[in-house]
Amino acid sequence: NGLLARKDGPPALVVAGVRMSRDASEVISGSQVKTWTSPRTARTVARKAFMDRCALRSVRLNNGLTKLGEQAFESCERLRQVLFGAGLREIGYMCFYRSGLEEVVLPGSIKLIGEASFCCCSSLKRVVFAGEGPETIGREAFAWSGLESFVGPASLRKIGDRAFAGCEGLRHADLGACALQGVCGEGQWFRHVFEDCGLESVVLPRTLRVVWDCA
Repeated sequence: NGLLARKDGPPALVVAGVRMSRDASEVISGSQVKTWTSPRTARTVARKAFMDRCALRSVRLNNGLTKLGEQAFESCERLRQVLFGAGLREIGYMCFYRSGLEEVVLPGSIKLIGEASFCCCSSLKRVVFAGEGPETIGREAFAWSGLESFVGPASLRKIGDRAFAGCEGLRHADLGACALQGVCGEGQWFRHVFEDCGLESVVLPRTLRVVWDCA
């Protein structure tokens, strides 16, 4: 462990080859490791912290970590498993874009799944919400992924444009318990959510009055 000078601010702390903010609350950049466990002090993972780390295969996040930054694990094509901590609230834009994830189990603390966060994860077959679940799934969050089915949590209020677009293997979607409301184009339900999917059945919530061509 030690301090590493930064051009744009105070020295960064180096822990097991991973650069962190001096107070050890933010992970700034990761090294080429196969497995990584976030330190107990970590609260956020910075933008592009592990981007293109081709060796990375598994990650375990501590319970105190609340946010994963934009593109934090983008293009980690060998990353198969992430164990999310119980305190995670936000997954940033393109966080796991084109990663090798096969299954995602998200904690009840999660509130936002950001835009394109799991986009183009072709090996991702299943997403599970272990608890209340998110209020928002962002635009193209799971687009062109390998999802085969999806069950939305009761907490879900907003789904972004093309959230599941291009999921050719997606056969069943159950949104019946979700809190989606309103009509197409009024801020709750957006266009082309299931565009170019292989859907055979969809369950929609009773609170959704009109869908029109949104799906």
